[in-house]
Amino acid sequence: MTFHPPPGATPIDDLSDLKIPIITQTQLDAAEFDNIFKAEQKYFRPKKIKNLSWFKPKVLQHIHYSMFDDVWHWAGKYRRTNVLPVGVEPYKIPILIVELCQDVEFWVKNMPLLEAAARIHHRLAWIHPFPNGNGRFSRFISNLVLFSYRHPLPVWPTGLNRESSRRTEYLDSLRDADKGDFKPLLNYLISLGAKSY
Repeated sequence: MTFHPPPGATPIDDLSDLKIPIITQTQLDAAEFDNIFKAEQKYFRPKKIKNLSWFKPKVLQHIHYSMFDDVWHWAGKYRRTNVLPVGVEPYKIPILIVELCQDVEFWVKNMPLLEAAARIHHRLAWIHPFPNGNGRFSRFISNLVLFSYRHPLPVWPTGLNRESSRRTEYLDSLRDADKGDFKPLLNYLISLGAKSY
């Protein structure tokens, strides 16, 4: 069986870690969607999340686990292999996540919240800490950061995991952020309904 992820997505080369029988990309997409929806119900609750006291390495790993634990055995575990051309070398992941958690404190205090969320989103996508699901995880976390302060959230397109003009625009904005230009990513988030103030 062969899976065909959209351009820019981490390819799935090893299905041995699947927890459930899946033979098509459509089945995998549906199973992961259901799992992520369940995680959203768990985390996007006002009494559960407030400010950024939750933004810590172990919590981030647990959130990824919650997003994918019904489907994959590797859920919540940092990757141990390279996924070039994206992502840092695996041995750098733990320290870069710690550095991100430290940077977040500064960003939230010293820049508009939407810009802080965009930087968090980009940094997580750039680190690419997990074997798969990094884009969805980055979007989940950046939304959760905004939610923590009751800030309007972007509504991510449902087809973002498939080849589309919206996906191309999204990936281009991340590449601009790789070069230090966050304006395209901010504009993209605003086009999805987030507010900059």
